[in-house]
Amino acid sequence: MKVKNINDIQDSPICRCGSWLNHWERLSKDTISYCPVIGCNQKAIIGTHVILDDPDEWYILPTC
Repeated sequence: MKVKNINDIQDSPICRCGSWLNHWERLSKDTISYCPVIGCNQKAIIGTHVILDDPDEWYILPTC
């Protein structure tokens, strides 16, 4: 699945989970160690805002 990073997300509300990565882990009921980007072997340390094909639908993806 291809997603696109939303670069101008600074104005998004702050999550009460403490970070967007914590938010993803809480809602997915999962944890992640490594960035899921193809070819990346770095530790996932942030929750990145991404969109699919529909720009009105954004999601959190754990990345490095």
